[in-house]
Amino acid sequence: MKNPLSAASRRSSAALLAPAAALLVVGGVLIATAGRRPAPLAATTLPDQRDMDGDGIVDRQERVLDTSLTAVDTDQDGFSDAEELARRSSPLFPEMRPEGGLQLGMTARAEPDGLHALVAVYLPDHDIQAVTLRVGVMFGRRVIQLPQDLLAYGNVNFVPAADPNAVVALIDFPFSETWIDLARHVTLFVTAARVGSPIVHAAHTVEFSKMHDVVVLLVPDATMASTLRNLGNLTVRSGGVIKPLTDDGSAPDGWEPGEVCHQTSQAVSVNGSVITSEVVSAECQSGWEGACPPDCSSSVGTTYSTLDPVVLVGG
Repeated sequence: MKNPLSAASRRSSAALLAPAAALLVVGGVLIATAGRRPAPLAATTLPDQRDMDGDGIVDRQERVLDTSLTAVDTDQDGFSDAEELARRSSPLFPEMRPEGGLQLGMTARAEPDGLHALVAVYLPDHDIQAVTLRVGVMFGRRVIQLPQDLLAYGNVNFVPAADPNAVVALIDFPFSETWIDLARHVTLFVTAARVGSPIVHAAHTVEFSKMHDVVVLLVPDATMASTLRNLGNLTVRSGGVIKPLTDDGSAPDGWEPGEVCHQTSQAVSVNGSVITSEVVSAECQSGWEGACPPDCSSSVGTTYSTLDPVVLVGG
């Protein structure tokens, strides 16, 4: 199979990344700019989008996350859904408590104008001018760190945290579906560091692919979050559900609504921060909002590469 990032493809992808990078990479600048303007710590919505519970996460995104459209804190554990997204705990299980310190999380959805990513940053000291975000894309096994010196045109929103001294910054930006057309599996990643520090304090990744010409997002299964990590012996197992990202939220043609394709993967090789995994099980499961393709199980035996956010931290 021809490498999707051949010389010609790289020239094409560079043209695509240039305008898109302007939307992505100056997260630190976006936060700092907003920080110079007094702003109330209250949730707002993006233009023409509904956020019924006013938690800063629009309804289309909540459907991807399986969180409540009418409750700021789905699992009623004292931490809002936005804060749990930022602090990498589950908004669905109250026994999963967030950890302290600078943290970030990311998710994505489809809108009528294209794909959108949502980065949630937990700022424990409320210092919104002290954080620099860097965003990159991994196509197959090729990692592209997007340049930082481009202007950004995203939506930045701030919501309160459980700690009155902290705040959650929500950064919403569009990106091109063409990125996912370039490779079978795409990882979008973001890192956070203190301004002036070379040390990465927090990192997160989201993974995309295409099934039947539909962009899908791999949403991690929080119940598998405690799986053993032992990269040297390749015992890392992970699980997640495939969520189709359709601009109207409907099930793609031929997909079974009310079910999702649940996959379990096993690491087969590690090279630095790059983990290559094999899908070892895949089946349609009910109990999730979404839809399941008729050939869900056909993904068993396929491999894909992604970045390990644990390894990115500190780098």
